Amino acid sequence: MASRKKGCEWCEEEIYGDTIEHPNGFLMWLEVYPLNNFMSVTCQANNEEGEVMEDDIQIPMNYCPNCGRKLT
Repeated sequence: MASRKKGCEWCEEEIYGDTIEHPNGFLMWLEVYPLNNFMSVTCQANNEEGEVMEDDIQIPMNYCPNCGRKLT
């Protein structure tokens, strides 16, 4: 039986997040949930009427994108 590869500091975290803001009201953030095997990308912007619009996608994550370890 092969031993499990030791996880890096990034994939051992419970949650990782990063945010990008632009002066025109555009906001995008990434949340990574290694313990739940997915990452979420969310974008938010103002439409022509000034109303806030938001949408997100969830991406399955079976391996750590940093060290390549298989996530459980």
